[in-house]
Amino acid sequence: MVRRERNALADSLKSSKPSPEQIARGRELKAQVAELEEKLAAAEAAFLAEFKKIPNMPADDVPFGKSDEENVVAKTVGEIPKFDFEPKSHWQIGEARGWIDKERAAKVSGARFATDG
Repeated sequence: MVRRERNALADSLKSSKPSPEQIARGRELKAQVAELEEKLAAAEAAFLAEFKKIPNMPADDVPFGKSDEENVVAKTVGEIPKFDFEPKSHWQIGEARGWIDKERAAKVSGARFATDG
C-alpha cells in the first residue's frame, strides 16, 4: 500500500515540477518502504529458518524400509547398462586425471574429511 502510494505520487510528478510538500511526502514514503522491506526481509528469514526444520513427508503409498536392503525399487526406467569392467566413481576418475587431490583436501579441511570414497 505504501509502495502503491509512492508509485502514484511518482506518476503524478512526471508531467509537472513537484511541490515541496510532494517532495517531502516522497521522501517519507521512501523511508517507510525501506523500513517495511527490512522488516519483511527479517520475517522471511525467520520463516525460512523454521520452514527448513520441517522434513519432507513421503506419500502414504511409499513403502518404509529401515535400511537399504529393506527398501523397495518402485520403478526402473530404461535398461541398466552392463559393463565388462568395474565402473569407477566420479572421485576415482577425478583422482586418476589429477583433478581431485583428496589427501591435500583432507589436510586443508581438517578432521572428518572423507578420503576413501
